[in-house]
Amino acid sequence: MNAKATFFLLLGFLSVGCNNDSLPYKSEEINFHLKDTYWKLVGYVDMADGKLTEAEPTNNEQYFTLVFESDSVGVGKTVYHTFDVHLSSEPIVKLRFMTYVFEGGNVDLFYEAIKTVDRYNVDKEGLKFYYNTKKNYLLYKQMVAHEVN
Repeated sequence: MNAKATFFLLLGFLSVGCNNDSLPYKSEEINFHLKDTYWKLVGYVDMADGKLTEAEPTNNEQYFTLVFESDSVGVGKTVYHTFDVHLSSEPIVKLRFMTYVFEGGNVDLFYEAIKTVDRYNVDKEGLKFYYNTKKNYLLYKQMVAHEVN
């Protein structure tokens, strides 16, 4: 096989391997930076009907928050637990540890959802973590820094 044919064959393999549909990240804003941003979980969205189930409990602004240390790594909080987010590897969302305490509200929805998160997206609506084979997503809204403290 000559060098020219080898080049085009290699180029063909690379273009198949770089298909954006296989990446866990898709953003409508290509230059969106997550580093030093703060997010709060609004709720759980069913993509079939667009219904939003509000994340509960809602009595503390620190519940269900997420802070990005870099453009791909973040740390989040539920009521009693901490979780890590690694956007460039799987699992994307992972609990650091789990204790079985009653946290109130619908926190169990969150724990069930993060088991199957396989894709995320940032758009004008917010930060979305897709789960349940992309039938649902966790919707986070960006907060300003003073809302976090």
